[in-house]
Amino acid sequence: MIVAILAAIGLYIGILDGGLSLWDRFFGSPTSPPPPPEPAETNRAESAAPTTEPRQHLAYGPPKILNWGLRFPGDGCGNGVLADGQTINWDDVVGDPDPGADDIGYQQQTTCSDYTRIFALDGSKGGLVTADQAHDPLTCRSAALAGALPNYIEPRTRKEARLVEGAALCVLTDRGRVVRARIDRVVDDTENFVKDVVLELSGEAIIWEPK
Repeated sequence: MIVAILAAIGLYIGILDGGLSLWDRFFGSPTSPPPPPEPAETNRAESAAPTTEPRQHLAYGPPKILNWGLRFPGDGCGNGVLADGQTINWDDVVGDPDPGADDIGYQQQTTCSDYTRIFALDGSKGGLVTADQAHDPLTCRSAALAGALPNYIEPRTRKEARLVEGAALCVLTDRGRVVRARIDRVVDDTENFVKDVVLELSGEAIIWEPK
C-alpha cells in the first residue's frame, strides 16, 4: 500500500514537472530571461564603406632652381595713374605650355601712396616665411594657403614686416606648383623718387611641380 502511494506521488510530480516544462516552452517562465533579439540585417557594403573621404595624396617631383626678381615699377602719382605692377608667372618660367595667369606682382599700394605691396593674383596664393621655415613643398604650400604677403612696405618698416634677406615668399600657383622664392637682396631707394621705396627684391627660387 505504501509502495503504491509513493509511486502515485512520483507520477504526479513527473506530470507536474512535465506540465511546467510544456508551459515554459510555450508561454515562458516568469523567472526566465527573455530570449535574445534577432540579429538585425545589415548591408555589408555600407558597413565596409569608409566614414570619411580619403585624404588627397600630394607628391612633388624634383625641384627646379631659378633666379627671380621684382622691381618697383615707378611712382604714378604725377599723372594720377597707378603704375602697373611688375609680375611673375612661375608656371611660364618653367616652360609650362599652358601657364595660366601671373602669380605674384609688386606695385605701389595706391596712387600717391607711401607704401608698396607684394600681391597674389587670381588663382594663386602666397605668404611670407622666415629663413628657418617651409623648406619642403608641403609646408611651403601650407604657408602659401594660410599666410599673407607683405601689404604695406617701405624702407623704414620692412624689417618689422620681416621683409629681410633670408626670408622667402611661398607661392602656390594657379597650376598647382609650389614656389619658395628666397629673398637674397633688398634694395632700398631713398633718392630717386619722391617717396622712399623698396626698389628691388631678388634671390633664388625653388619650384616644385606636382606629380
